[in-house]
Formats: sequence, C-alpha cells, structure tokens
Amino acid sequence: MSEGPSSSRTPPTGEPAIYTLISAALFLYFGFFVQLLTYESDPLVQRASVAAFVWMARIVGVGLLLIAGLDYLRVPFSAPLNLAVSALAAAGCIVCGAIWLVNGYAPNGVLLLLFGLFNAASVRGAWRALRRQA
Repeated sequence: MSEGPSSSRTPPTGEPAIYTLISAALFLYFGFFVQLLTYESDPLVQRASVAAFVWMARIVGVGLLLIAGLDYLRVPFSAPLNLAVSALAAAGCIVCGAIWLVNGYAPNGVLLLLFGLFNAASVRGAWRALRRQA
C-alpha cells in the first residue's frame, strides 16, 4: 500500500523538528535568561538594538515552539509561519549583529552575524518547503 503525500515522514516545514526545537531553545535562552546590558555611554542605536534583539529572540523562540507543534500536528499553515519567523530571526540577527560590530562589541557582533547567516539558510529551506506545498 502506498502512502500519500500528506503522510510523508518529513515535517511540513522541510526540516527535522529537533533543529526547530534547538533553535527555539537558543532564542528563548537569549530572550528570557541572558541579561544583555548596555551602558549609558553607548550610542542610542546600540541600546535600542539590544532591546530589539531581546524582544526579537522572545518572539522567534515562542514562534519556533509553535511551528514545532504545528509540524507535529501536520498543519499546512506551519510552512508560511516558518518562513516569516525565520526571516524575522535572520534579519534581526544580521541587523543587530552589524550594529554591535560597528559599536565595538566585536565578539558578540560576529557571533550574532553568524547566527543570522544560519537563520538565513533556514529562510531558504522554509521558502523551498512553502513552494513544494503550493
């Protein structure tokens, strides 16, 4: 007996759920548990980027948990949601990483830029999964 396309073992977003859960855990960790501090002498854009990163990490972490749950339930809406959350994660990490790098926080800025590139690869995977559904 052959299985239909909706019963395939690959999640609707096209990536294994473990990677989604690991990424969600990282974002939730940085959004809720890491205390990112700024100094009053830091430029306003630096202070704003830290606050934006914390909120972006919270939103993305919760969004990725939601996506993992929707994938588990085989809900087709998870693919466009994954694309939106992945794009937010990539853009947030790249923009904040560049700001941190320019303002003298090189180690954190480089790490965040690398994390942004990994998330950009997730955007590409989410886009491909969405196109396969269409």
